[in-house]
This record gives sequence, structure tokens and C-alpha cells, in this order.
Amino acid sequence: MNGTEKGRLLLIANPAAGKRAMERRFDEVCGIFESGGYSVTAVLTSSPGEAESIAFGQAAGHDLIVSAGGDGTLYQALNGMLRAGLDLPIGHIPCGSTNEFASAHKLPARITEAAKRILEGGERRVNVGKFGERYFLGTAAFGAFSWMGYATDQSKKNRYGYSAYVMEGLRGLKRNGPHHVRVIADGEAHEGDYLFGAVCATDELSRRVRFGRDRDVPNSKALELLLVRDIKHFSDAGSVIRSLSTGEYDDSALFFARADEIVIENEPGLIWSIGGESSGEFASVRVGAVKDGLRILGAGK
Repeated sequence: MNGTEKGRLLLIANPAAGKRAMERRFDEVCGIFESGGYSVTAVLTSSPGEAESIAFGQAAGHDLIVSAGGDGTLYQALNGMLRAGLDLPIGHIPCGSTNEFASAHKLPARITEAAKRILEGGERRVNVGKFGERYFLGTAAFGAFSWMGYATDQSKKNRYGYSAYVMEGLRGLKRNGPHHVRVIADGEAHEGDYLFGAVCATDELSRRVRFGRDRDVPNSKALELLLVRDIKHFSDAGSVIRSLSTGEYDDSALFFARADEIVIENEPGLIWSIGGESSGEFASVRVGAVKDGLRILGAGK
């Protein structure tokens, strides 16, 4: 440690994320934080879900947490911290395959730059979703595309990035829907057959998926909802994908809304993905948000 002690830092790193880049830079990253004035407790995960148990058991007594890995590693670290009743700032070093959270919040893509930004970039609070008793970042989703984060082959994600998810989603349209769903958003009900649904509690979804005419409207609601209605012909999927990619659309197959609380009632057997991880079947779910529930370090503007 140098002469200016800032406190204790818990680094939780997933060495298997992406192309194992963090594994190669682990000692260098620890050195950056130590040079920045922190006493570092560094832990490499060795099994899925371990980041949450590490944060839950070891975050107390530290002044900040840094997750290094994909979106799932950050999601797990957040859950562990909140389950422990703590409100610590979290820094994130994105080294997964698509890094949706990092892209939305303009975190540096290079590992060493991301570590330095955590030390220098300041703090911002963002909303956190709450799906039942679980907290999430990114999206809670069902149907086609929702399972791609955990079902897409890692080698494909490494090679093709976000395109790998799109390709897998197109292949899975027929086997993943439609699903009959009733959605109640702030008391207003919507019912129909949907291929896909997603609820986002931060602004990642609205940055990527937003009606062009709505782009500059201030958002006072905590949640954003996207539903994709049943597509009768496979050729129509291309139009939907293009609309989602550009954010400039008024496609009749898409429904977008904002709310502070969303209740979703669905048919039996519908599997949800929360934060890109398979989370099981739920007949009825209530999704809320913890406003300003995450103190993220180093986010861009």
C-alpha cells in the first residue's frame, strides 16, 4: 500500500469470463488498486454463482466492491451485497462477451482502463430491479432471446459477440413461443400472445430499444417494459430485429411502456431469465425497483 490509504477493496473476478482475459491481467489489476491506495482482498471464482456468496460473506468490512467478469458477475455481486444489508459502491471491469451493462453506462472496454476509471471516475446511482426477492441489473425476461445469455455456446459468444445471441434467438423462435401472458403495468392490463417480454430497471433497455419519437421524453418511471407479439411468419423476425437494433421504429409487433410496478401472470412452464441467467419457472411475478439502489463507480455520461 502507498502512503495515502483509501480503504479496503473486495475484488471478485471470474477468470472464465469472455476469453479468460481477466485471468491474465489479475495481478496487474490488483497492482493498480494497490497503487491507488487500497488494501485489496482478491478472490477468483471457481464455480457459477460463487460471486454472490463471496460478496455476501466477505463484503462487510470493505469500503467498495469490484466485480470483474460479465454482466452475471456484477449481478451476483450486487445480490450478495444487498442480501448482506450493505450499501457499498461497486466498480465493474467488463470482460464478458457482450457486456451490456458496461456498454450502456460507458465503462471502458479495456481491463486496465476500467480499473483506473473506478479509481478516478466518480460515483453515480442507478435503479436496481427487484424480481420477487431477487435483485437484477439489465433485464428480467421470458421467451425467445431471454435464455440466450446462458444457452449460447461460449465459443460463439467469444467469436461473434452480440450477434451470437441474435442468431440463437432466430433459431429458437418456433420452440420458444408464443406464450399467453397478462401484464399489469401500474394498474393497466395488457393481455395477449407474446414471443418475448423484458422488464428493465435501469436505462440500458431504453438506450438500446426506444421509439424514435419518444427518445427525448424524460423518464420518471422506474421500470421499462418491452413485449414482442407473436410473429406469424419467420420473415417478419428480421424486421423486429432491425427495429430493436436501431431504436428507430414503430413496429406493430412491439409494445413498449414505462411503469413503477409490473405484475406478469403467465401460463405454466414459462421460464424466466434474470440478469442473463436462467432463474426457473414462475406462474405470477411482481417486478419492482429500488430507485438509486446501485452506486456504480466510473460510469460515463
